[in-house]
Amino acid sequence: MLKRFLLPMLLLLVIFAGCSNDANTVSSDTSTNEMLYETEQTMKSLTFREAVELSDCAIIGKYVAFSERDSYVEHTFTVKEVMRGDVYEKTVHLIEMKGTAYVEGTNYSYKTGEDIYNKGEEYILIMNVNDSLFYDYPLYVLVSNIYIPAKSIERGTINENRIPDDVLSVIENAKISKNSNKRNYIESNDIKTIVAETDIIMEVKIIEVEEGLFNGNVYYCEVINIIKGGIISTDKGKVLISLIKDSVEVGETYIVMVNAVSEDSFIYVQSSRKSIIEKGDIKMVNTIIDIAVND
Repeated sequence: MLKRFLLPMLLLLVIFAGCSNDANTVSSDTSTNEMLYETEQTMKSLTFREAVELSDCAIIGKYVAFSERDSYVEHTFTVKEVMRGDVYEKTVHLIEMKGTAYVEGTNYSYKTGEDIYNKGEEYILIMNVNDSLFYDYPLYVLVSNIYIPAKSIERGTINENRIPDDVLSVIENAKISKNSNKRNYIESNDIKTIVAETDIIMEVKIIEVEEGLFNGNVYYCEVINIIKGGIISTDKGKVLISLIKDSVEVGETYIVMVNAVSEDSFIYVQSSRKSIIEKGDIKMVNTIIDIAVND
């Protein structure tokens, strides 16, 4: 089983995997010092145009607050202008894991999770968004290591390189890339839709719970049966599943509908609010099995 101090990191890793749009990869290398977590990330080397095209949105935001957690930091901006994509919130919460990032194919690296912005100043932010079951508002991450003061665009950088002179034109004209990680069925009450969209359905027994981040906990589960999804990765027949807090009880058996964090991972994530079924709900269990078999 994973070391206990790593378990609260899982929901945060899920967020970054969900927001990445293939722009960055979060490694599993972590260390702890007085329960402060450090994470190493490998970032793809992108041009400014490539980073913009991978993004969900771009805004001009006024920096208002910085908050620090054990494993990540949160930068808060008020939205002054939406330059690209859809941003409906008046306030954007930009999160960043603590640690070090290494840019592929270069010798360049940089520290992450530091307070690099000046309060009251405006910045152009090129971001991806993840709106999940596990937190109360959408969380945003930068697509790449881009720093652009809105009032001094000529000072803008991507990694160690200056950004091009036609920044505003690139943002305005870049194609929109559909973020396949967005799951618009997470609030659905339609069991057929949930079963169809869910990657894996399995019967599990809850063995242990570990406090997670936001509105989720991490549960160590014994896999009893696979209903949908074929062969899955396990740790000696056990899996780690991120589920909404207090939605299950240790020692009980459930049918859970989940998505995998990655192809070779034994870490899974609840797919929708209606994705946990008590084993005793025979009618619903049979309905799920019938839909899964005939899907």
